[in-house]
Amino acid sequence: MAELATIATIASTAAGVAQSVNQAQRQGAAEKEQAGALRAQAQARAAQRQDLLAKTIASTRARLSASGASADDGSGQALIDGMRQEAAEDDQADQQALAARLSAGRRSLLSSDGTLTGFSRAVRGANSIGSGLRSLLDVS
Repeated sequence: MAELATIATIASTAAGVAQSVNQAQRQGAAEKEQAGALRAQAQARAAQRQDLLAKTIASTRARLSASGASADDGSGQALIDGMRQEAAEDDQADQQALAARLSAGRRSLLSSDGTLTGFSRAVRGANSIGSGLRSLLDVS
């Protein structure tokens, strides 16, 4: 009878682990989908900024030409270079924000997201379950 209880416990544990693995796989797919959506949004914002920059430069060149100033040298060129520099800084800030959002994954069991992501990543990347479990407590 004790053997039957042991087998039932093992089967229950195996079912729980299988369910956890399935949940981790679904979560991983959802994380990849969310990362793709974030990248697409970042690309759309970058394209919108580039379009706005091109229109602003064209408008500025037209105004400078209408006032008799050259947009290719002097203060006209400095103004346009400043616009390009500002757009490049905005692109860089957006890319840094995207990178920060994408790298904000759970790093240890001490994180409070309540999922098994840390466990599944640690065990999948480890040589043994023991080393995987040890890495779960790594706070780095």
